Amino acid sequence: AAGIGAALLWAGPLPAPAQSAGPAARDALEAEQIAPAYAEYRAGAIAAAAARFEALARAGNRLAQFNLAVLHVRGEIAHPDPARALALLQQAADQGLGSAMYALGEVYEAGELAPKDLAASATWYRRAADAGQIDAATPAATAYFLGRGVERDYTVAARYYLQAANGGDVGAQYLYASLCEQGLGVPQDRRLARYWYAQAARNGDPGAAVKVQELDAE
Repeated sequence: AAGIGAALLWAGPLPAPAQSAGPAARDALEAEQIAPAYAEYRAGAIAAAAARFEALARAGNRLAQFNLAVLHVRGEIAHPDPARALALLQQAADQGLGSAMYALGEVYEAGELAPKDLAASATWYRRAADAGQIDAATPAATAYFLGRGVERDYTVAARYYLQAANGGDVGAQYLYASLCEQGLGVPQDRRLARYWYAQAARNGDPGAAVKVQELDAE
């Protein structure tokens, strides 16, 4: 499962402490709780980090569940267990962790850690995108655009491509422009198509630059 392991990410810098209860407060608390384990991991004390992640994961810390899954997937833990990794990702995803939802989308798309299941993959990509995980928006859109694991729906595909485009995904910017140009899933709008082709071109897509020239020549 090396491909999935390479795709999983560790928690980023600690967020500022939240001033009130709610999702942000939980994020801050969980990040603070895993900080010693993360430091141990970075220092090469993998066994100590794993033990700390294990205790926190059992207590319901989503980041600990996610990162312990990473250790299992990467084989950096004694007796790595793909089934345990999958269960940990599921636990974190069920508690609303977007990174875990996205990872499950990859798991079921690739057939690693679990049998390949495109319907489950599309569901997890969609849930991750809806939870604000920008990386999941393009694969969610593509599932609906191609009808891969779900019924083809250009309107839903367009919505997720737009989410990814707004998040800076160059490929999504081009694809959303194409949908606008053709009127697939959105009203046909060549002005809007040109805008998104231009955005993609500015971000380095040479094909998008050609499309801008073509639209300008009409």
